[in-house]
Amino acid sequence: MDQADLPGWLEIMRAVGLAFGPFLVFGSAVIAAVIAWRAYRQRKEADERAEWWRRTQWAIDYAVDEEEEKAEIGVEALDLLGVSPLASAEDRELLETLFAQVAATRAARSYNGASTSDAEGPRPRWRFPWARRGE
Repeated sequence: MDQADLPGWLEIMRAVGLAFGPFLVFGSAVIAAVIAWRAYRQRKEADERAEWWRRTQWAIDYAVDEEEEKAEIGVEALDLLGVSPLASAEDRELLETLFAQVAATRAARSYNGASTSDAEGPRPRWRFPWARRGE
């Protein structure tokens, strides 16, 4: 079949393809790049959240340790992890509950006749963002 033998509509499609083909290829490449970028961002965010959780588990292990120095390090690390943008509202709620438990355990361990208000223990900094640390 010769080019002169092509039906009229097919000749029109051929001309349109030659005129717009490069734009369609470029548009497809842009769409593929956008999809790849979004997949990369989702993967990066998932990896960052996984690393945040690994660090949180480490800090929890330290916070509940019998050794006072390790417990202090763990509580401080949990406090810093709680203000991370990677922490969700549920994560902060979990950390607040953990803080309360750690504070109660530490208060019971170190009770020496002080009043309960003196033995409250640490407070997470994200719970009262307008207050100074330790207030």
